[in-house]
Amino acid sequence: MEVPSVALQLKHHHISRIDSHSIELHGWQVRVQRQKKQHSRFFPDLEHGTAEAALDAAKQYRDALMAELPASASDPRAAAFARNKSGVRGLWVASKGNGTLYVQVGLRDDDGRLHSSSFSLSRFGPRKALWNAVAALNRLQRKLGLPEEEPTHMFQAAFRYVHDRAIAA
Repeated sequence: MEVPSVALQLKHHHISRIDSHSIELHGWQVRVQRQKKQHSRFFPDLEHGTAEAALDAAKQYRDALMAELPASASDPRAAAFARNKSGVRGLWVASKGNGTLYVQVGLRDDDGRLHSSSFSLSRFGPRKALWNAVAALNRLQRKLGLPEEEPTHMFQAAFRYVHDRAIAA
C-alpha cells in the first residue's frame, strides 16, 4: 500500500470539522499553538454559505496565520505521538460520563472528520476490549488509506497501558 504524500496528509492540518446537531453548529475550527499561546477561530458553514466555502476561508486564515507565527519547535505529529501513552497512534483509554473506562480508537480522514469506536473494559475485560480495538483500528487504517499496522503488534504495544488503566480504575 502506498503511503499518502505529506502534502495530502497536511491538507487540513490545524483544521477540524465541528458538527453539533444538538445546537445546530456546523463549520470548521482552526487551532494553532505557538509558544504556549493558542490561536483559534471558527468558520461556520451558515456564514460562508456552504461547508466548502467555510473550509476555504479556514484554509486561507490558517495559511496567513502560519506565515506570521514563528515556526513550530517540533513536528506536531511527533509531539502528538510523544503524548500518546498507549504506544499505538489512534488508541487510548477514555472514560465516559459515568466513569466507565473504554479502549477508544480514532483517526481523522482528509476532511478532518473523526472516525472512532470504543470498547468497554467492564464489558469485555482488558484483553478482549483491546483486541476488538486494535482490529477496529486496523480496519479504520485500511478504510482511510493509511499505513496499516499489524493488530498483533498493536496489541502487544498497548497491552500494559490498557491493563494498568483497567486495574487502576
